[in-house]
Amino acid sequence: MKFLERLSDRYFNEVPENVHSGDANKPFVVHLVSIIMFFACLIFGIISAYNRQMIQALTLFAASLGSAGAYFTNKKLMNFRISRIIITVFSVVILLVAFVTGGQTGTGYLWSYLFPVGIILLFGNRKGGVLSIAYLLILVILLLLQSNLKIDITYGLHFSLRFLGAYLILHLFVYLLESERDYNIKRQEK
Repeated sequence: MKFLERLSDRYFNEVPENVHSGDANKPFVVHLVSIIMFFACLIFGIISAYNRQMIQALTLFAASLGSAGAYFTNKKLMNFRISRIIITVFSVVILLVAFVTGGQTGTGYLWSYLFPVGIILLFGNRKGGVLSIAYLLILVILLLLQSNLKIDITYGLHFSLRFLGAYLILHLFVYLLESERDYNIKRQEK
């Protein structure tokens, strides 16, 4: 915990003048997400390579490099906006590959539940909410066209409805929490 406290103190004390107070935590969030994503993708990439799942392994290794690039863009160039775009692109690719292939044990769809949480934290309610719904629409298209696309795993109608419903509930929950946070920040500024 001391590590996170030092890290957050460092980021919150170095916020540039032109960054809005609502975005003051964004460089810290981008920094933390890029570190976690780097190690997670690297470890899961090694596991995928060991299991001879080369498409997943290559995707994960590429995402690991991308998250390292996002980390250095955020840290050295002090540009969290570009960093979060890099993280988003690689996250979408990883999550879609996991969804289409089913991952190692057919549970690749579970990783999609992280998207609304991460994207709303990275971009805020307005942009993050739109990106989360856009990702949901991509999933709906994949579910509707799965027999035509010849994807590795097929999802039944009942499962698809439960999956999409749970995604929407999680999206709304995170959206409402972020709205409450934004409201409290605006109230404290007055």
